[in-house]
Amino acid sequence: MMKVIALVVGIDNYSHPEFFKALKCAVSDAKAVAGVFSQLKIEVIESYDESDDEVRTRLDEFTNKIQDDMPDVAVFYFAGHGERPNLQDCLVLKDALRNPNGETVLLGHCLAVNNVMQQMNGAGNQMNILILDACRNETRGTILKQETSLKVPFQTFIAYSTTAGCTASDGLAGGHSPFTGALLNHIMTENLKIEELFKQTRKDMLASGHKQYSWDYSCLVNDFCFNHGQLSRHYGSTYSFLTFSRAKYTLKDLICKDFVIGIQSENENKIDRAMKNLVSQKNVLKPEDMFKLGRCMLHASNNVFVAKFINTTKLSLLNMDKRNPFFDGLLYEMFFDEEDKCRGKNIAGIGILDAIARICDSPDFASSLAFIQKELESFKDQVSFVPGNEIHTVRLVLEQSEIFENKNKKVWVIKGVDYKGDNLYETLEQTAYTYQNLRMQIRDNLRIPFRNLGIKVNENIEKNDILIVEELEYVDSFIDEYYNIHIPDEFDELGHHYEFCGVDDCVVNEVEEEEGLLVVSGTFTISVVVYYDDEEEVNNDFSLDGVYRMTLSYGGNKWSVENYEEIKLDTPSC
Repeated sequence: MMKVIALVVGIDNYSHPEFFKALKCAVSDAKAVAGVFSQLKIEVIESYDESDDEVRTRLDEFTNKIQDDMPDVAVFYFAGHGERPNLQDCLVLKDALRNPNGETVLLGHCLAVNNVMQQMNGAGNQMNILILDACRNETRGTILKQETSLKVPFQTFIAYSTTAGCTASDGLAGGHSPFTGALLNHIMTENLKIEELFKQTRKDMLASGHKQYSWDYSCLVNDFCFNHGQLSRHYGSTYSFLTFSRAKYTLKDLICKDFVIGIQSENENKIDRAMKNLVSQKNVLKPEDMFKLGRCMLHASNNVFVAKFINTTKLSLLNMDKRNPFFDGLLYEMFFDEEDKCRGKNIAGIGILDAIARICDSPDFASSLAFIQKELESFKDQVSFVPGNEIHTVRLVLEQSEIFENKNKKVWVIKGVDYKGDNLYETLEQTAYTYQNLRMQIRDNLRIPFRNLGIKVNENIEKNDILIVEELEYVDSFIDEYYNIHIPDEFDELGHHYEFCGVDDCVVNEVEEEEGLLVVSGTFTISVVVYYDDEEEVNNDFSLDGVYRMTLSYGGNKWSVENYEEIKLDTPSC
């Protein structure tokens, strides 16, 4: 990444307003330029309405920093009064004054442009850029040296807001000068060379009706753009910009096409062959191609066969010069779509999330881990997790059920699934869970691999325990409902008629979780009134034992029966 250092000076209020009137825009111009520089990742030293000595201190600080940090480019910006005593461009400092003869006393109260250039040039071998928004009207005065010509050192660019011998407009309060205002319109344009930047600045000034026009001098050999791509999150990346957008990147090489066809097949042998061919021919491919193929691999990763090839052993065979562009691409596809937009929490490759996390944990793929962490730096608040060692803790709040008292397992009611202040209870998709199944759903909902997911439970639970979303208080009511609707064939076969009177006792003997539903089984007793063939003979005190097994689900704030798998009465006793 290109390193740029800048000094920005703005002076509105002069110590002797009778000689140098207060300006309206110099400081605001300077602050706006400094703000843009900061956005462009340029290190800025700032000076606003400071005394002569303070400005000189800032200039010394600036040149010392050039010497110490050795930047590629040094930029000096000045907004304030300016004059050309004895035909030498000078930037007027805060404490300047005039003598009785009307001459500007600049000795010690100005920065001679020639001297600033020489000081910057002497500090290092960097490119130097001076941007001067000040008048250049010719005056009589006293300066340190009587140099009458502009001496532009090698690798220096200087831009004046106006031509020699002319004044420069200040602008309206709260706004910008014509020069700096026009400059700000274009300075952020990506890859706009500095010569073209000031040409556009000059065009804007003329188009706005100002008679003032800017002037620049150049002794540059190398190109420079203030925005040379550093605002892109891919700036300085190993891969070209087009690589990051699947929509704009095509694979023309036959090797690449064969690989894509192979991994998208349903045949394990074809996938294996595609991977082996890629390994054998990787040396003829560019890193960008391998990156793209890694992205293609993730598309097919839901295929159980493809998932077998995503491991450290096989991926290590695709290392290229201490990097693994293939795995870089696979990771990138997980978090970014074909338009290079962050997927947010809807990351791809959820089926192999844990496998990818384990690979990231391997020292052999440290460069890939560093790559994806850098790419996700600006999206930490949007994504579920960033590959690495950070643990995301979920707090699971359970309460033991009072209804189910199994000897071999306990039943717990889920009261809360808390993550970073949010209750994930509403995201639960099942009625019943084992602890491992609930853990898997939390992982899938949050898109966080197991190695990065920590679950703290308020109770000691066993792996066979059942976790349900809501307390179930009315198993007997399901049996009651059943016998109010369905008259058992057994009674008709006996030649009797009966009147169902209700469930006397219901016991839950076993609780299971099957495919996210709750399966309960046990015994029950019902009371009936039986009428014999002669309807005058009635047994008013008759009960029957039964067994049941039913599958339950929860929804709409209530439990309901999905299926009566078994419900049977001991009718032979009749």
